[in-house]
Amino acid sequence: MAFTIEQVKALVREYPDFPSKGILFRDIFPIFQHPEAVECLVNHFVDYIKALNQQVDVVVGLDARGFL
Repeated sequence: MAFTIEQVKALVREYPDFPSKGILFRDIFPIFQHPEAVECLVNHFVDYIKALNQQVDVVVGLDARGFL
């Protein structure tokens, strides 16, 4: 099954007031349970970067399980 970016967004779970009141925790982990969703997300990133018409030297990924 091919995913659209809207379907990928729908996989993101939201937990209001977690870990404390006023924080909206967004859990992206469910995306990684679907290889086709990951492929869609990566393709979306690539398309976005290409549309910038600028050279990208580095892509940084932070792993904090949503706590940024």
